[in-house]
Amino acid sequence: MAALPGATSDHWAGPYLGAYFAAGAGRARQNLASTAESAQRNFNGAVLTTNFVASTTTRGNAVGDTTGSMVDLFAGYNWRAGNIVAGGQIEGTLFSDVAFKTAGEQTSNSRQVQNNVVTTGVNQVTMQASEQLRSNVGVIGRAGYLVTPKLMLYGLGGLALGHFTFPDPGNADGPNGKWVAGYTAGAGGEFKLTQRWSLRGEYRYMHFDIDRNETRTSSSTQIQGATTILRSNADTTSRKTSADIHIAKIGAVYGFCYCD
Repeated sequence: MAALPGATSDHWAGPYLGAYFAAGAGRARQNLASTAESAQRNFNGAVLTTNFVASTTTRGNAVGDTTGSMVDLFAGYNWRAGNIVAGGQIEGTLFSDVAFKTAGEQTSNSRQVQNNVVTTGVNQVTMQASEQLRSNVGVIGRAGYLVTPKLMLYGLGGLALGHFTFPDPGNADGPNGKWVAGYTAGAGGEFKLTQRWSLRGEYRYMHFDIDRNETRTSSSTQIQGATTILRSNADTTSRKTSADIHIAKIGAVYGFCYCD
């Protein structure tokens, strides 16, 4: 585009579009807490008796690696004052296979009362989980300094909104998707190849806290002669995952600058 009347020719200011290819790794930590309760009560005439009560509490911790790659599209706008360039950018993921797998141990403590007989137990098993970042939308701000007329070094920070899928075995329809708000920060450099085309190299840090809470309840009634049998079950599970991702990005940018 030609320079606007009265405007100074500037190949750093104005709107731009571009694409990133990114790959990286990080760390994930997950805490699990669950409770399961079941009971059977018999109602015979005016008498209600409890025949069976059971409860189990489970706690677990797991850690693992986060790895993968992604392709992002982005658009933004720059303003320039001297050697300072600042602006805003929106970005969205076109493809992502970023995933984390955690492993650890979980311990279950159970207590059962049947016909006034109390039984307790402790069970320890391996805990494993996996989750995938399928999409990401970001809104960030950038501020940079022109080291030379063609090279800008900059820092950035902003909001990241990630869509995570979790392979819930209780969901027959497939992965359980959830959008989670996080944040991103980083730094990079941009080099002008021409007035409108430039290349970027960038480091990006992303952090997400993913909370998943599930509650399932069921009850049934059975009549046997003069006795009514009441059964109930309740299960609650909470998974809290903290994921850190360190990403290296390389991108190509086309600027709709106010150029001669």
